[in-house]
Amino acid sequence: MRKNLLGSKGQFYKANLHCHTTLSDGFLTPEEVKSLYKENGYSVVAFTDHDVLIPHKDLKDDNFLPLNGLEFTLVSPAEEAGEPGKHPTIHLCMIGLEEDNVTTPLYHREKYIKYHPETVRPLLTVDETLPDYERGFEIRDINEVIATARSKGFFVTYNHPGWSHDDPRRILSYEGLNALEVYNSLFVKLGYDDCNQYLYDGMLRAGQKVFPIAADDNHNKYPLGHKLCNTFCSWTQIEAENLDYRTVTKALEDGSFYISNGPAIHSLFIEDNSIIIACDPAVRIVVTHDTERLQRKDAEHEGITSATFKLRPESGWFRVTVYDQNGNFAMTRPYYPEEYTEA
Repeated sequence: MRKNLLGSKGQFYKANLHCHTTLSDGFLTPEEVKSLYKENGYSVVAFTDHDVLIPHKDLKDDNFLPLNGLEFTLVSPAEEAGEPGKHPTIHLCMIGLEEDNVTTPLYHREKYIKYHPETVRPLLTVDETLPDYERGFEIRDINEVIATARSKGFFVTYNHPGWSHDDPRRILSYEGLNALEVYNSLFVKLGYDDCNQYLYDGMLRAGQKVFPIAADDNHNKYPLGHKLCNTFCSWTQIEAENLDYRTVTKALEDGSFYISNGPAIHSLFIEDNSIIIACDPAVRIVVTHDTERLQRKDAEHEGITSATFKLRPESGWFRVTVYDQNGNFAMTRPYYPEEYTEA
């Protein structure tokens, strides 16, 4: 009996789930971002300007879906006191799961909007019945933000932990995250350690069932071809039946996607007590487990485009990573025994 995990539920839509425009500190308008990304094969962009939720329904067409979002900022007391770098600054992407979810969560009428407040505040939809939300920085404050955003219908991702310099012990105490930004191409380009597979596995082994995200975090400061340009450098491939807003966000909620900064994964399934993957030509394919050392297959000469590994339910969850000859990778989320064990 075959159990499909990826590659059988619809088609893959290329998505950038972390994006900035001139509505915060980006250098392109939302319209220019759409044009740029659509022309380069993207079907989905989450517009996540800093601390402001501004929908872009006017950008939607048959082949392009804008998602409602914002990047929420939590600043450490030392940063607020003018001592930058002493403590982390935490950023959370919040993506609305419903197309009509356009109310800015955790809003304050006077604080926290750093970029163009006089211009963007009139564009926001807010719940005037709620008091101003004061942001704290203790672990309990961060957990409250995550829980509140989730309760209001948002998919919540912890962004670029390498740049944030957050203590991993704190990160392991955050509750309710949907995802960790495993790869942030902006900060990788700038020299930060923001390819976070080891931290991600640590969160999984601590019992946090979070998904991996890869995104550009594009501000489009540098033109295409510039050595610091991070546009089109990492993405999330969402598998869905169509580009309907809720269909796409439900696929995101369900983990029907993989991440990449290069190679493609075509299918992943369980059959005859084996994990079977098909992908672009690869120099190495790795299966990472919860409780034991990894399994791997290396190309001897030409790139390999498929691999079969023994299924080990006793090892808990597994995830698959594909590496190409350029050092780029594609990576799945973890799959748990209750998901993959054959009936």
